[in-house]
Amino acid sequence: MEELVVGVDMATAAVRAVAVDGHGRAHGQATADLPAPTAPAPGWREQDASSWWPAVATVLRQLTHELGSQASSVQALSVSATSGTVVALDADMQPLGPALTYADQRGVAEAEAAADADAPRWAELGLRIQPSFGLVKWAWLMSQPQIADLTVRLAHASDVVVSRLIGEPAPSDYSHALKSGFDPLRMEWAAGALEKLRIPQHLLPEIAAPASPVGTLCSDACEATGLPSGCVVRLGMTDACAAQLAAGAGEPGHFVSVLGTTLVLKGVSAGLIKDPSGVVYSHRHPDGWWLPGGASSVGGRALVHGFGEADLPRLDDLAARLGRMSPPKTERRKAGTPEAPVPTADAALAPVVGEELAFAAGRTGRVVEIRRGEIVV
Repeated sequence: MEELVVGVDMATAAVRAVAVDGHGRAHGQATADLPAPTAPAPGWREQDASSWWPAVATVLRQLTHELGSQASSVQALSVSATSGTVVALDADMQPLGPALTYADQRGVAEAEAAADADAPRWAELGLRIQPSFGLVKWAWLMSQPQIADLTVRLAHASDVVVSRLIGEPAPSDYSHALKSGFDPLRMEWAAGALEKLRIPQHLLPEIAAPASPVGTLCSDACEATGLPSGCVVRLGMTDACAAQLAAGAGEPGHFVSVLGTTLVLKGVSAGLIKDPSGVVYSHRHPDGWWLPGGASSVGGRALVHGFGEADLPRLDDLAARLGRMSPPKTERRKAGTPEAPVPTADAALAPVVGEELAFAAGRTGRVVEIRRGEIVV
């Protein structure tokens, strides 16, 4: 029987899981909804973190039921989640209140403090600290005595689920941890920012590379999911990074557009690319390369608006038949209006090839060009 691996995607609206073989063929998939984020105050976005594990367990149980006897062939599992969604955990690894999602903007003052405290480090990484970052949200959580006094671990959404899968506190990966203050260049936490924000470093997870094995499924997880004992749990990456690699952009010079809640343009470069404005920033590739990219406020809802729900399967079929570009190539693009900042091709701007890439990201009408490791605005 063919060996399978399972990927779990913890999005904002739902949890999805798919089982694939070594050739990338899907053998089964399942989906379960998550509770919609709430906004108890202007700029706040929270989600019930206690809903994550039940949703993941339900999805995996549905998947193993669909797989039938093939479920015993699942060798490994990995989890990806949204970047910047974090929570505080108690001694039993249970959430101390709701998670603060990536869209939460309450930490403006904390973001400014973190940016100033480790400015040389952020400049070297080409990273601009923003209120959406997990680091900022952890600082806010630690400023609340009723949470800070009971906190034993600060965690990303993926950490919560991985810990339940292996039955003990799990390490995190340097992809989910990038916006939480982990420096993927020096492979260390940003001590200056943590001290300024009064985040105790002993509350932070250990960090390992994406795809690192962190254990096997515990007995409780096997019972809840139907997956076999001995199934290895490996660290994942943020949802956009995982989607990029799954789409085939995994080596230097390859770029891809990922359409989800947001439109993300990401690629692989041999060296770290720095954008002084922070619009383009880089995750670390599991093999040591870099993953520069940027995000737009336009996402999958644009497809529904333009084509309707009924046409989405047809678009999936068309995409599958067209396949990826070969050889990889890109076009220089400009952004649209503030209301609809959709990148559109500009015939007057010549295509770029090889290691060069240009695309629109961030402010309207602004062209950000990645050219052999430099940002040109």
